Amino acid sequence: MLVESVEAGVRFRAYLVKGLGSKNPPPRRGGSVNSRVYKPRLPPSYLKLGVSRRTFLMIDAILVPQGTEYKAVCRGVKDSHSASTWREVPSLHSGVDKLRATQRLSPSIPIVSLPIGFHKVEGEKAASHLKALNIQRVVMMGLCGSLSKEYFIGDIVLYQSCFDPHQQVTLETDQKLTTTIYHHLATVSLVKSLTSDRLISSAQEKQQLYRTYKTDVIDMEGFGYLQLLQDHNIAVAMLRVISDDAKYDIPDLTQAIGDRGQLKTLPLTIAMVKQPLAAIRLIKGSLQGLQILETTVKQLFS
Repeated sequence: MLVESVEAGVRFRAYLVKGLGSKNPPPRRGGSVNSRVYKPRLPPSYLKLGVSRRTFLMIDAILVPQGTEYKAVCRGVKDSHSASTWREVPSLHSGVDKLRATQRLSPSIPIVSLPIGFHKVEGEKAASHLKALNIQRVVMMGLCGSLSKEYFIGDIVLYQSCFDPHQQVTLETDQKLTTTIYHHLATVSLVKSLTSDRLISSAQEKQQLYRTYKTDVIDMEGFGYLQLLQDHNIAVAMLRVISDDAKYDIPDLTQAIGDRGQLKTLPLTIAMVKQPLAAIRLIKGSLQGLQILETTVKQLFS
C-alpha cells in the first residue's frame, strides 16, 4: 500500500507539472483511465454551434468567489501565455461590500472577486457594474462539490445548467460560450448543477440530493448569479473543479460563513477541530482542487 500511495503521488505531481494539456490524466482509485469517460459527447444543440480556439476573445470578465479560489484563478492567468498583458488596476467598490478586480487580462477582461454564496444586494451591484462596462460574456470559476459517485475530487466540470430546489427552476448556461470552453480544454465533463443556500457537509445528504434531483454537482452561487446575469442579458458559462466528493463527510462550516460571504476564522477553526478526519479530507481536497483550477485557467487562456 505504501508503494502504491507513493506511486500515485508521483503520478499526480507529474500530472500537475505537465499541465492539463495531456490527454492521459492520472489513474483513479477504483478504476483505470479507460474506465472513465472524461469528455462526454456534446448534446446535438451544442454541436450546431461554431467553436473558437481563442477562448479568451469571447470572455469579457471572470467571476470567482473571494479568497483562495480568486487567488488561484489570478495565478493561473498570470502563468498563461497572456501574462505579459496583465497590469494592476484600481480596486472596484460596490458601496457597503467590496467588489474588486485587482488584476486584468488585457484592458477589457477584469477578474471580479465575489462573496461566498449568493447575496442579492451585492449580486445586483456586481451585475449593474458589469453592464455599465458593456460586459456581454462572463465565465464563473471556482470549486464545487460532487453529488454523484461518477465525479471525484479534481474533476473539471462545465455546467450545462443550474437548478434551484427552492424555486424548482432550472436555468441553462450559454451554449455558445460553454461549447467554446469545452472544446478548448483537454479534460472536462459536462454536468448539471444544484445551488444550495447552505454548505452541505453530510455525504448522506449529498447522495439524497442526487437521488432526488439527478444533478451531478453542488455549489452556493451558481443559480443566483446565472439568473441575475441573464436578466441583464449577459451570457454566462460556469467552469469549476470538484474539491469534495459524495463519499465522505466534510466539516460543517455553516457557522463559519458570515452573512456577507466572508469566512470567520474562529468558527472555522472550531469546526475543523471538532471533526479532524473530515477536516483533513477537506484540506487535501481543496488543495488538490485549487491546484487543478489554477492549471485549468492557465490552459484556458494559453
